[in-house]
Amino acid sequence: MLLFLSKTGLLSPKQFGFRQKISTEDALLDFCSFIQKSLDNKFICGSPFVDITKAFDMVDHAILLNKLYSAGFRGTIFEWFASYLKNRTQRVRIGNTLSSPLIIKFGVPQGSVLGPVLFLIYINSIFSLDLKGRVTAFADDLGISYSQKTTFDLVCDINCDIALLRKWFAKHKLIISSETKLMFYNRNEQNCDPEFFYHDPCCQRFKISSNGNFKYYCDIACNANCFMIEIVRQFKYLGVIVDSKLNWQEQTLSLKSYLRSVSRKFFNLSKICTPAVLKMFYFGLFQSKLSYGLSCWGGSYQNKIKPILSVQKSVIRRLCNVHRLAHSFELFKLHKILPVRHLYYFKDLKLFFFKNNLLNRPLNNYNLRRVLDVTVPIFRTTSFRNSYPIVSCRLFNKLPSSIKIIRNLNPFLNKVKSWLFSFNHDEIEILLQVIA
Repeated sequence: MLLFLSKTGLLSPKQFGFRQKISTEDALLDFCSFIQKSLDNKFICGSPFVDITKAFDMVDHAILLNKLYSAGFRGTIFEWFASYLKNRTQRVRIGNTLSSPLIIKFGVPQGSVLGPVLFLIYINSIFSLDLKGRVTAFADDLGISYSQKTTFDLVCDINCDIALLRKWFAKHKLIISSETKLMFYNRNEQNCDPEFFYHDPCCQRFKISSNGNFKYYCDIACNANCFMIEIVRQFKYLGVIVDSKLNWQEQTLSLKSYLRSVSRKFFNLSKICTPAVLKMFYFGLFQSKLSYGLSCWGGSYQNKIKPILSVQKSVIRRLCNVHRLAHSFELFKLHKILPVRHLYYFKDLKLFFFKNNLLNRPLNNYNLRRVLDVTVPIFRTTSFRNSYPIVSCRLFNKLPSSIKIIRNLNPFLNKVKSWLFSFNHDEIEILLQVIA
């Protein structure tokens, strides 16, 4: 089924959920890169984060089957899907009492391999809407990005799309919850925030007619499920705290707090565990959290990275059972553990390898100076200069030619890791300060 969907290109490239070789970090990077580039071009940006109430449980079977048929699943396979979805029943047990069975007409089976794929097909048409914003989705987590020259134009675009989304959600019998938030970037803090209302599909004041048009009845009160969309200064999107200034202050503070709690557990475990067990603990609970979303926030200024590095240093010293003031960089090299800034550059180059398809990039048979370099996108602000689209290109250009010509992933990453370890904590901070 997935192979067929891949061949037909049915699923939108902006849908990152439950797809091979694509993760939440790819969705985060896509979302953040667009906002950062727009801000660099002096646009005002905004992004609603749409929350769908019980998304997987609200899928209408009849609508889903129609979508499967339109997608090309016909004949025997269509009948199989119909049999798979229809006449499912559920019962409730309280003590020794069992309710009578009821037929389930909505929802895809939870915990199944097929359920998420069916959900992706169900909501895929949202990417075909004539939206003014740019949708980034991981399954039911939707972030919609807008950029305009003026706040007025931005507000108009968002309001226009809210109306389109209301029709789409009503047609698909899905419900947007009041947990939906909206965030603006690069706006004067003294400006009054505009108000955005989302009206329930059943709202009688803004009633959706049978042909999909709106009818307004001023003498009728709104539905109880209508709500004003809250404007926030920060929002946790796909596990990373995005703030309205995109300076990653809250993300780094939250991460530092978590890593400190892990370091305390690490200290207690170090009294009874072997170094091998401690290293497993480090990669399982410390570095896994440290590296998540790092390509988005890892380019933060040194004053935000330094406290995280300090916690990382204390853990490495405890792993090696040395004095708390001992030099840490040689300990990182000994255990082949990358410090946080080194890890950020490593992840950027790994992503660069995949996104630029270096496996199939042709090599010239002649030797010219900088012939292997890539073009660095134009940037105006320091913030965008420190983001993935710029950092990855500049880093690649800094690599020795002997690494640039490698076309196999594992040898490439091994050489990159060794190269990064040639820079200590201070040197890695000045690596990209001079524009390449």
